Amino acid sequence: MLAATVLMACYGTWSVNTYRASKWAASNDIVGMKKSAALRPHDAQYHARLGQLQLVTGDLASATAELKQATTLNPYDASFWGTLAEISEVSGESDLRRTAIEYALEADPTTPTVLWEAANFHLAAGDTARALPLYHNLLRYDTHFEGGVTAVLAGSSVPSEVVLRDVLPARINAHVSYLQRLLLKKRSDDAMETWRHIVELRQPIPPEAVAPYFNALIDTRKTADLQRAWAETVASNPGMSPLQAGEFVTNGSFEDRLSIAGLDWTFDDASEGSFAIDTTDFHSGLRSLRVEFDGEKSGLNRFRQVVPVVPDSQYQLTLSARFEDVLSASGPRISVTDAYTGQELGTTEELLGSSSWKELKVKFTNGPNTSLIRISLARTSPSLKIHGRMWIDDVSLRRAQ
Repeated sequence: MLAATVLMACYGTWSVNTYRASKWAASNDIVGMKKSAALRPHDAQYHARLGQLQLVTGDLASATAELKQATTLNPYDASFWGTLAEISEVSGESDLRRTAIEYALEADPTTPTVLWEAANFHLAAGDTARALPLYHNLLRYDTHFEGGVTAVLAGSSVPSEVVLRDVLPARINAHVSYLQRLLLKKRSDDAMETWRHIVELRQPIPPEAVAPYFNALIDTRKTADLQRAWAETVASNPGMSPLQAGEFVTNGSFEDRLSIAGLDWTFDDASEGSFAIDTTDFHSGLRSLRVEFDGEKSGLNRFRQVVPVVPDSQYQLTLSARFEDVLSASGPRISVTDAYTGQELGTTEELLGSSSWKELKVKFTNGPNTSLIRISLARTSPSLKIHGRMWIDDVSLRRAQ
């Protein structure tokens, strides 16, 4: 009977202490958490939470002591080791941080945040042999870290061939992310090597995502590489049509989805005038491009396609157009220019008023140094207002006979 009474008294005391500790902890302040940790000294959670609060206030010594106590009581909780690593990073205790990171990995080797912190620590310490497998495992477990991992590695001294071989999984998005980061770092040779790996994956290449690569090839006048990369992109996507024999314009009938990248039609978000695919009014096929003019200024040349051509050759551009109530002192026209110098090589007449579908032709000769042209909607005086609408279809560019 006495033993039962003592047991009940102990249980009552434990219950009261547990309730009080929980209540004080709910206040989420240092005073309350200290009371909770004192009432429940063997509960690692209270010591860890107290240490986190002390870290916020800048009391690094007390925070370190509490987290050490938490990890002693429960060495299997990776979050405790992670917080201890965070504190030691702020306090500059590199040895303690290394120990905490290793124990966090041992406690939970698959949690992405643990892998991320550990990989970054070892990379900063110059231990790539330890860091790279951690980055690889991180990308295996969580795709959300692709941007972070590829940004860190693109900005590091780790050779791209090592990253491609040892870190990136055989997943197109991870490789494209690395390509984008290399381009931001102006590592063009490494970007070209990464592109070769992207093609070797034999997965659909998203044109919009690799647009910076196409733009870099355009900017550096690598026309042959641009043509090859675009052809590889088209070949990887069943929904994209390759160029027909003798044709130079991509998606001239607008039957394919506009990828807004590379050698397809592109336009800037800031374009005045509204561009859209029209499936109700077309010259042939099932689609055309509709352009709406809202009465404001419109330069239009932000909608365009760059086209690789053979220098010093004759070409003929043909297209079908329909327009409706187009009014302006400076009407729209289809212009062909050198993509680099801006020199106009040919143009249609201004398209004003209303007209049913009709064929337009532009014959031109490019110079010996012109290997890339731009086909665009243009106006002589873009500052003048314009309104109305027009449709374009069946754009084609071929060598002149």
